[in-house]
Amino acid sequence: MAAHLADPHFDARIEAAAGLALRGAERGLRVLDEISRGIKSHRSPGAGRLADVGHLRRVIKCQ
Repeated sequence: MAAHLADPHFDARIEAAAGLALRGAERGLRVLDEISRGIKSHRSPGAGRLADVGHLRRVIKCQ
């Protein structure tokens, strides 16, 4: 997954970052933070996936 953090395809990059972040990897969280700074509205590419990942991270922390 780490190899895809710099993937030129946005979807591959966000999925790799999400997978790593959900496993607690700091580098995945950094990439998600970078992506989130580029999101301007709920219609921006990646906005829905970031919301999903945020929800999953909260659920995992509660368990």
